[in-house]
Amino acid sequence: MQVITATQWTNEIGPLTQRVMTFSQMISDRAKSQQGSIDWSPLAALVATDHFVRVGAYMEVMNWTEYTNFLSEWAGVTRFESTILRIMEAGNRVTMQIEERHYKDEEFIRKNVLSIFEFDDRHMIVRLDIYEQAKDSGQWIIDAATRRG
Repeated sequence: MQVITATQWTNEIGPLTQRVMTFSQMISDRAKSQQGSIDWSPLAALVATDHFVRVGAYMEVMNWTEYTNFLSEWAGVTRFESTILRIMEAGNRVTMQIEERHYKDEEFIRKNVLSIFEFDDRHMIVRLDIYEQAKDSGQWIIDAATRRG
């Protein structure tokens, strides 16, 4: 077992944290796009797409293609907003806690999400693990997560 420790606070944004913030902003920007017309290639510049793994809140495991298909299902059908609550960079990982707000038609969903980003030696994202707290995850989000390929 490897233990990563962080013992100090800083106001400086680390290089991996900056990549996570850029990645997250790109997803938020694309969530405003029309379904099916979304270009995910700019995100790929931050990701080791050939061996990327995303494990979602419903224990679904996705590669890069499956993840962008999921994002395409989700984006364009919801208005999405988020607020960063906490972020920590230690070793080759960034842990980010956000509050997500999803609006679809008359539905409103708020949830706390913890994302753990893991990077390789080139500072490319190789793994993304998602954990969430929610009273209601929204069936349309669950449906998009379970339709892959």
